[in-house]
Amino acid sequence: MEEKLSVDEIMEAVRKNVRRKKAQGVYSDDDIREVACARLQSGAAEDTDEVVRQVRLLRRDYDFTSAARITSHRPVWGAVIVAVKKLGVSAAGLLAKPMLERQVSFNFHLIDAIELLAGEVKALKAENARLKELVSGGVAADKGAANGAGENSGQGRR
Repeated sequence: MEEKLSVDEIMEAVRKNVRRKKAQGVYSDDDIREVACARLQSGAAEDTDEVVRQVRLLRRDYDFTSAARITSHRPVWGAVIVAVKKLGVSAAGLLAKPMLERQVSFNFHLIDAIELLAGEVKALKAENARLKELVSGGVAADKGAANGAGENSGQGRR
């Protein structure tokens, strides 16, 4: 007999797994944020577009406020060094937090605007190609009509 799992149960199992791996140090906050911000990719053909590739890179890195993992390789003084670094980063973060939050928001909205503009450019290029095709087809038709009209008018004079 086939057992059916609901999407909620599956998602809860995934969340539980992520929390466990985060607690073990396998995943960092940056890793989780990167996956959460990632968009599903529809296909490899999209990756050929340089603008799309650049926007994906920007989208991945727009939020720079997450603190880097603070560590030390020194066995004896390592814990003290890490504590001092964390204290310094926390103090600096409190001072810079309002400015950094505004910058992150600006980055996010700027990336959206770039995506919109890239879509507009793509649409305009397609329209431009279509118009060029119409014009070149129209010019060829006009030349054909002009040649045909010249032949007909020449025959009428004879």
